[in-house]
Amino acid sequence: MHLKYLLIAVFLLSAVSFARAETNKEAEHSTITETASPITKPIDQQVIISGANPSVCEVVPELLTTEVPGTLTLNQAEELFLNNNLAVIAARYGVDVSTGLKIIASYTPNPQLTLSAEQFNLRHPFMHPFEDRGSVDENFYTGRVDQIFEAPGRKKYRTQAAIWQVQVSEAQVLDAIRTNLFQLKQIFYTAVLARNNLLVAEENIRTISETEEKLQKNVKGGNIAEADLTRFQVGKIQFESDRVTAKLTYVQSIRSLLNLIGAKSGAKGAKSLIAPVAANESAPAPTPAGDASAKQPLPDADVEVIGVLRKETVEPDLLELQRETENRSDVLAARRAVDAALASLHYTRVGRYPDLTLGMEYQRNGPGNTVGLALQLPLPILHNQQGEMKQGEGQLAQAETSLKQARLQALTDVDNGYKAYETNLALLNIYTSETIDKAKEAYRIARVLYDQGAGSRLDVLDAQRTYNAIRVASNQAHFNLLVAIFQLEQATGRKLIKE
Repeated sequence: MHLKYLLIAVFLLSAVSFARAETNKEAEHSTITETASPITKPIDQQVIISGANPSVCEVVPELLTTEVPGTLTLNQAEELFLNNNLAVIAARYGVDVSTGLKIIASYTPNPQLTLSAEQFNLRHPFMHPFEDRGSVDENFYTGRVDQIFEAPGRKKYRTQAAIWQVQVSEAQVLDAIRTNLFQLKQIFYTAVLARNNLLVAEENIRTISETEEKLQKNVKGGNIAEADLTRFQVGKIQFESDRVTAKLTYVQSIRSLLNLIGAKSGAKGAKSLIAPVAANESAPAPTPAGDASAKQPLPDADVEVIGVLRKETVEPDLLELQRETENRSDVLAARRAVDAALASLHYTRVGRYPDLTLGMEYQRNGPGNTVGLALQLPLPILHNQQGEMKQGEGQLAQAETSLKQARLQALTDVDNGYKAYETNLALLNIYTSETIDKAKEAYRIARVLYDQGAGSRLDVLDAQRTYNAIRVASNQAHFNLLVAIFQLEQATGRKLIKE
């Protein structure tokens, strides 16, 4: 019968601890849901930050085996990016880490059970252990249960800080998408630009090669001096250099693009040929380079990008764009970090009030059965959380300063993007189709005059260089305008180009 007192004590204190934990859980849940509202974000972003892609929830291998189609549009690249970009996946795992810390923060301390047995006879320690021997060395048994009761508000603020930190991690996922998606678009259209410039260079090489063959025939026939042919061949070097540079830029852009969509380079998905532009990407190129639908040789690349450098225009309102920066992901993360730091400071201040430890025990000493209570209370004599509060105040001030910097950076990005858009739009308006047609006509006239004997070969080469420079500059102007729009999208965190 002496054990029943121990069991009763353990049961009573465990019931009290469980009831207190359930009461605190309900109260804190209602309080926290009122103070810690979730980040406002579109439904698709909620899916994006909800966790890692199921295909990569296991241990990420050294090299991903992402399947990439042979031809890649921007929409396909963005979809692969959202599912396979390693920086985004790492940020999603950060949400899982913060969620785990939130669960830990909501824990109620477990009760602690202590059992002890003392004053056993060394000669016969286990002989009649529960009998009354009628001597001073009676066996002594103790059963004790201790429960920590945290100071009011301690668990509440600890859990609030953890909830805010989860939202910081969610905003960091969106920020990883925002910054890397800008790089993806920029690199994609860098490849498109290199492809267009390569077409221009290839057309120039073909035209020059035809002229070179005619000159070689004239040299053999004695109609012109060989020095004239040599001077013409020297002028061909620049076009050869342009072709090599465009090839290198295209290959490097494809490698960078594969890196952003989580795929390794080396596995070919398509032949190195330029295919006709897809139906949904069928806007005419502003600077045609021959027949783009006819397949032309491309450098040794893993995939082929499908896109055109079209003139995109938006109607940005500077004041509206500046207001939208408050919803930018890095600003949201900084705001939630301030909330988390404030909750942590409240938690530290509550720490000035000590936690109580209540213990209930049962003792059997010989024939006697006794019960008792114990209360433990730390005495704040040597220190009373002064250092912790100073640290919390510093962390709060640091978070508030980071928020100011994030807001200032967002406004600066908007201003820079807005100026870049205006400047590049004005520059693109210079390179109209009429300007390109005039350069093309000047080149045609120079060739006709040369064929009729009224012009020189150097005039033809100079006209061709001018025509080539205008086409390449037009390609670059279209690219710069697109990048300026993408820069505005990155600065505001929302899409500006309509599908």
